[in-house]
Amino acid sequence: MLQRRRTVTSGLIALAGCLLIAGAGRALAAGAVAVVPVPVITPAAGMVEVQFPLDAGKASVLIPDDIAAGEPFSGTFEAPKGYVLTQGTQRARAGTFAWRVPTDVSEGVTFVLKDGAGLEKGRVNLRTPSARQADVSFRFPALVQEGRTFPVHGPFDGNLHTTKLRVGGAAMRPIVESVRKAVVRAPARKVGVSAGVVRDAGHATNGSVRSVSVELTPATDIGTGGARRVTVAGLAGFTRDVPVEVGFDTFFVRAEEIPRDGTISVERRFRGGAGASASLMIPQSRRDEVELVLRAPLRDRAVPLPVQHAAALKKLDFDPLTVSPQLFADPNIGGDAVFAMLALDETRALPLIFETMPETGLSVQLITFDYFISRPAAVRTAAAKEAREAARRVLARILSSTNAELALYILGLTGTDEDVPLLEKFYARNGLTSLGLRDASEAALIRLGSRPHLERLQAELRQPLPAGSSYSEGVRTARALRKAGFAGKSELLPLVCGHVDDRRVGDIDVFIEPGQVAQNQLAAILGDAPMPPRETRRTAAQWRAYCEETARR
Repeated sequence: MLQRRRTVTSGLIALAGCLLIAGAGRALAAGAVAVVPVPVITPAAGMVEVQFPLDAGKASVLIPDDIAAGEPFSGTFEAPKGYVLTQGTQRARAGTFAWRVPTDVSEGVTFVLKDGAGLEKGRVNLRTPSARQADVSFRFPALVQEGRTFPVHGPFDGNLHTTKLRVGGAAMRPIVESVRKAVVRAPARKVGVSAGVVRDAGHATNGSVRSVSVELTPATDIGTGGARRVTVAGLAGFTRDVPVEVGFDTFFVRAEEIPRDGTISVERRFRGGAGASASLMIPQSRRDEVELVLRAPLRDRAVPLPVQHAAALKKLDFDPLTVSPQLFADPNIGGDAVFAMLALDETRALPLIFETMPETGLSVQLITFDYFISRPAAVRTAAAKEAREAARRVLARILSSTNAELALYILGLTGTDEDVPLLEKFYARNGLTSLGLRDASEAALIRLGSRPHLERLQAELRQPLPAGSSYSEGVRTARALRKAGFAGKSELLPLVCGHVDDRRVGDIDVFIEPGQVAQNQLAAILGDAPMPPRETRRTAAQWRAYCEETARR
């Protein structure tokens, strides 16, 4: 979970809409009931903080936001003297505690606060997330903010009392710990790079911790009324973008803008008013690190955004391809995640993306199917098995006719005789809404070797498009030509050549150019590329010359 005040993305807090929060009423006399105030639950940088309001002050508990069934974990409990926090038979007084999550969390995990007399003063029920695998080794985040909490990821045992952690030579005790991370507080008033050491559960790692300061002050330029000045220090030698949140805005300090002394100031107007604060956005997981990369704005219009994202992903100290699919469901950056994976390593990315279908949604299907069909044969062959399986899963429950058409085309590129009955089933569909499915299935059948469908298409293509043809006749011819281009059969070349000089036809303000379609499909057949790249296409005169030469052979 990114360290933000507004956004909640993972762990216990991600289930805030499902939280079961109950205040325990207690009978006093003749039906009178004292209502216990409802606890307040907030995210706290890799943790969940639960505050229990009391008549005099409050009690609070911090626990990791990723605890799962049966796992050990540690937390911090603050409360007036005599108060006890319980979970089942587990009890803790003020201070740190090491507990275990129940094995049965189907009804959530209930934490109860009691006073010194044993009276219940509040309770909260939290739904836990599914267990995730821990990193095989410890790792510190790329940046931390001085005086703020940050996570150390790795194979912890969940007991903060056994963890040995030092930053810059100073011993530090975790605030909370799960089996995947420990959350600690960075030293105050200390910026720059320090040595970091962590030991727990028989594992040890020496690393480094770069602490930066983020300061928000009024702008120095009196002409920028209402603007604020953000100063970030401690970045000397840092080679990645730095995300900073101010009020309701997020901006990135670009790596190439960081001066040699590591201190940079930015002046601008930020939403949030005079009460706004500035903070470093600290990723709480590898998913968050990838998310930050994908949310960075375009920095060079000459470089496509997916290429920019891929270059930034390469700088991460883990394999982003295995993490990026976790972002597919995000409506804002799910598509960016797909394009970035493909730009980074299409050979590895395609199988990984196909394996997520159909659960990852229509946009992921559309982007990936369309991309796969447009790639060279060698690329398609490398991911053929996964593409075929994904196409069949999508066709089992159609939620988008466009994606279904693409899935049928993919079966034509990757399928076998076993797919013929399914393709015939779609070809047999009737109705105007089925035209695209019929065309796609027939093109796929021809590509897989169906002689009857090939002969039917040949008969369609032999029909000339005479002068004065209607728009619907032009569309029918174009559909037949596109099927020929996808089918990829060389015996269709002469028939497609017969349409290279077809004129544009239209109806009021809509037009279609069968001649141009024919030229594109010639490129598709000759290049074995259902969506031929522009560089393989020729001018009308060149195609006319090609067709004349072919006819003389």
